[in-house]
Amino acid sequence: MACDSEQRVFLREDLAASTEATWRIVYHYPPYVSGDYEVPQMRALGPDLESGGVDLVFNSHTIVYERSHPIRDGRLDVADGIPYIIAGGAGAKPDWFHPKRAWHTAQAQALPHFVHVSIAGPTLELQAVDMDGRVRLAASEEVVTLKDRRRPRQLIASRCVSEILVDHLVWPIVD
Repeated sequence: MACDSEQRVFLREDLAASTEATWRIVYHYPPYVSGDYEVPQMRALGPDLESGGVDLVFNSHTIVYERSHPIRDGRLDVADGIPYIIAGGAGAKPDWFHPKRAWHTAQAQALPHFVHVSIAGPTLELQAVDMDGRVRLAASEEVVTLKDRRRPRQLIASRCVSEILVDHLVWPIVD
């Protein structure tokens, strides 16, 4: 996507116009994934998403669940980064991952699932649910504080229990 393309200009203008939005969430092809469907060219949007105050990026195209560590400027950044969520595990046989976990991967499972997102004012809750409807809310094994220019947020990290997908994110806004 060229720097001055109509799509890129639209993205920048739309993010700039949404100053009153509590949450800024975008969706596109995955720039970071542990399988073969990564679209590295999408990484060029990172600076626009970061300067536009995006909180969370949803992706698909890969039939897996994967959550990145917070990323900013193409590197891990737990203080100011954006988590990228791949929620593509419904409707087909799951894809596979490379044997070695990618540098950006915080949680990944190749099994059928869907993602349930609840937003109540300043709190966003994301749950990855397997196809049997099982949701396991992991005890917080790792708590990482994420901060951006607008508000602090907290990521409650995930773990995997046997073959059941486990991931639970909660971002409470602290005023």
